[in-house]
Amino acid sequence: MKQAETKPFDKILKENIEEIFFQLSERFFGFKIISSKPIKEKLQLTLEREPDFLRWIETDKGKKVILHLEFHVKDEPEMAYRMQEYFTILVRKYKTDVYQFVLYLGKKKPVLIKKIPKNHLVKDFNLVNIHDFSYQEFLTSDIPEEIILAILANFGHENPETIVRYILQKLKKVCKEEISLRKFLLHLNLLSRLRKLETETAKQITAMPITYDIEKDGLYKQGIKKGIEKGIEKGIEKGIEKGIEKGIELQKELNRKERDNSILEAFKVGVLTIEQISKLFNVSINYVLDLKNHNNQTNN
Repeated sequence: MKQAETKPFDKILKENIEEIFFQLSERFFGFKIISSKPIKEKLQLTLEREPDFLRWIETDKGKKVILHLEFHVKDEPEMAYRMQEYFTILVRKYKTDVYQFVLYLGKKKPVLIKKIPKNHLVKDFNLVNIHDFSYQEFLTSDIPEEIILAILANFGHENPETIVRYILQKLKKVCKEEISLRKFLLHLNLLSRLRKLETETAKQITAMPITYDIEKDGLYKQGIKKGIEKGIEKGIEKGIEKGIEKGIELQKELNRKERDNSILEAFKVGVLTIEQISKLFNVSINYVLDLKNHNNQTNN
């Protein structure tokens, strides 16, 4: 899979893993996370180094390797880490042995550290294969971000179409708001491409009866509550009625914006057809096309 093709999956997985990595740590990593803190600094991936001296050589034993020399006049505390960076770049690019030497040219005896602590070196890494886990482990969760990972797990002897149906049923059960349900249906359909199940998943999603009672929507209730509170503050019965109406309208507008953003996201990942998008979000095909055209004009 090309790097460009993995970006839509990366985006969804990064977004969802934020919600579930505490729950998955024992299962995937073998230890329990007590607390965490995000690293906000961006890593510089376009690392460029210009070695002082670099040559292909052949030794007297007939071995062809790369010889890397660095010349230094004074001590440099980070020298060992710099040499490790050179080593990693050279080995990755040329897939061969690299002999490294630092030629010290200063007057005083050097005291620079020549070795990196063993626990700072990459000897190997832990490989977690999600296919080693049964889909049932993810379906026992009540967290939608975790449930959709079942599409990537081991199906055993179960029919893939049946697994998709199980996932859809569980998502419908745990998602309390309509916009949340549609969001995770979209994420599920995208992840299904990794198992070549996007056609079946899209088919079941668009055929899925999404009957939704707006009055049970948590956000809807919250909007009414805020409207009532605002009306009470004014101290008039008419204010309460207007407050309720205002709360409902504000919540409808918020849901509309979230829905439109999800529709545009569906266009970007390119999994569903226009017809499937219109069915998923319960809008007309013309509405979808108008939204897409408006977004294109705004960005241009």
